[in-house]
Amino acid sequence: MLRRYFSFEGRISRSTFWLRNLLFWPLLYLTLVVVSMFFGEKIQRNYIASDISPMGVYIISAFAVIYIWLATCAEIQRWHDLNRSGWWWFMGLVPFIGGIYILAKCGFQKGTEGPNQFGPDPVSSND
Repeated sequence: MLRRYFSFEGRISRSTFWLRNLLFWPLLYLTLVVVSMFFGEKIQRNYIASDISPMGVYIISAFAVIYIWLATCAEIQRWHDLNRSGWWWFMGLVPFIGGIYILAKCGFQKGTEGPNQFGPDPVSSND
């Protein structure tokens, strides 16, 4: 199950895409709030008393969150379902228009019917 949800390979359906995104974002924000509440002040106090850099802890945490976000937000697997490379994810970096394009393509466009180069059809294989 972990490989399925934390992998960039394979394809997912639109319903799975929406479900993952609607569950991921609230959980991410809740986690960041909890981590900041419990560890933020502690990290600052330890920084004053030692050589631990709070910025270093935040940077390491940020890289972990970015990887998990990329793997679980499911955009890459939706691009695969549309028979396109996961590199189309970078379209989201285009201000305003990129986000709308990704939402239209990944959120609303039907995927390729049948198997494609990225794997079997997730709808016919009961994803």
